[in-house]
Amino acid sequence: MALISLKDVRLAFGGPELIDGVSLQIERRERVCLVGRNGAGKSTLMKIISDEITHDAGEVIREQGLRIASLEQEVPQDLSGTAFEIVAAGVGNMVSLLTEYHSVSHRLSHGDAGAIVELERIQHLIESSGGWQIQQRVETVLSRLGLDPDAQAADLSGGYKGGYCLQGRS
Repeated sequence: MALISLKDVRLAFGGPELIDGVSLQIERRERVCLVGRNGAGKSTLMKIISDEITHDAGEVIREQGLRIASLEQEVPQDLSGTAFEIVAAGVGNMVSLLTEYHSVSHRLSHGDAGAIVELERIQHLIESSGGWQIQQRVETVLSRLGLDPDAQAADLSGGYKGGYCLQGRS
């Protein structure tokens, strides 16, 4: 069974149909890219798929228990810090230690010999609270996105900061 099936889905907002008879099937492990001009209905279609808005006609079938996540198109204007700090902020209370570790490691790699004692202290705290698994998750996300961990969030393109993602998972 498909994760999501759309059959002849239609939607209009008082004028011509924006979504006009769309049929689509997304299978497990399949990756889908939605491309079109501004105003063509891409965001509206994603909102129908994620059940944020109701379609006028047709059928949308979602696999039971399916979770759909999305990133808003509107990029927060007050986003600051490095790519590492922004991603690490999503993993909870370990963020300050991981951010500090990353910062001190960066200082050490640039010749700050005094940073070694500080790095050992932070490393011990991270080890004792299972933080290395979280560190690895943050680095994996950054690697898969092709982001420099030290890049300033303000300098990243809109494509890195926002957009939609829909991926079938097993």
